Amino acid sequence: MKTKIFQIGFNKCGTLSIHDFLVENGIRSVHYLKGELANKIFDNHKNGIDLLSGLDEFDAFSDMESLTSDKFQYVANDLFKELHQAYPNAIFILNTRNVESWIHSRLKHGGGTYLDRYRCILDKPKAGIIDFWRSQYEAHVDNVKGYFMQHPDAHFIHLALDKCEPDELGLFLSGAGIKLKTLTLPHTHKSPSKQNLQKKQHLNALLDAAWYFKKIDIELSRALFSNVLKIDPNNIYAKKMLADTRQSFIRQSMKKIKTIFGDKL
Repeated sequence: MKTKIFQIGFNKCGTLSIHDFLVENGIRSVHYLKGELANKIFDNHKNGIDLLSGLDEFDAFSDMESLTSDKFQYVANDLFKELHQAYPNAIFILNTRNVESWIHSRLKHGGGTYLDRYRCILDKPKAGIIDFWRSQYEAHVDNVKGYFMQHPDAHFIHLALDKCEPDELGLFLSGAGIKLKTLTLPHTHKSPSKQNLQKKQHLNALLDAAWYFKKIDIELSRALFSNVLKIDPNNIYAKKMLADTRQSFIRQSMKKIKTIFGDKL
C-alpha cells in the first residue's frame, strides 16, 4: 500500500496549492469534492469501517470539510487522531497561515456565500462568526501540535505557509520517501473582484442589521432581509431567516390588527 498523505489544516490555507503540488508530482490526490470527501470519511467512521473505504483510488487527501446551511464537518478537526491511529505510517500536513489573513480570506470565499452558510448554522452576526472561527482555528492548531508532540515518530510537518520556503514541503516529503518531480509548492489562488467585494460589504451590513432587529422589530428585520434578496436573490441566509421569522411576523401583525380594531373583527 502506498503511503497516505493527509492535509489537516483548515481550508483557505493553501489546500488547493498543496493538492496541485501533489498531482503535479504524480500522486493520486483528491481535493474537497464539494464536501463529499468529508461526508464519506465521516460516514465510514459512523459505520465503524475503514475511514478510507471507497476512496481506494486516492493516496492524498486535502480540504476534507463539508459545509451546508445546516451543519459543518471537518475531518481534520474531529478525526485526525483516528486517521493517525489507522494509518500510523501516513504523512500529516498541518497547513497554517496568519489567522487574521485566514479569516479575511474566508470572508471573501465564494463571493461571501461561505460566510452566509455559517450565518445559517450559527445564526450570529459577522463579528460573532469571526470570533468563532478564530477560537476554532487556534484550538485546532494547538490540539494537532500537542498530539503530534506526543507521537515524535509520526511523519508530521507544520507548514506555516506565510513563513516557509517554497521547497519546504517538497524536501519533507522527499525525506519521508516520496519520489517527487519538483520541490516547489505553487500558489493557486483567485480573488474576487473589487466590485464584488464592495457589494458583499454592503450585503453584510444589511444582514447584520437584519439579525440585530430580529428580536426587536420583526417587521424591520424582514424588510432588511427582503432588501438583501433584491440585491442577491440566492442569499441562503436571508431566505432561511424570512422563512424562520414568517410565523413570528404573522403573530405580531395579528396582534397589531387586534389592537387597532379590537372586537370589530
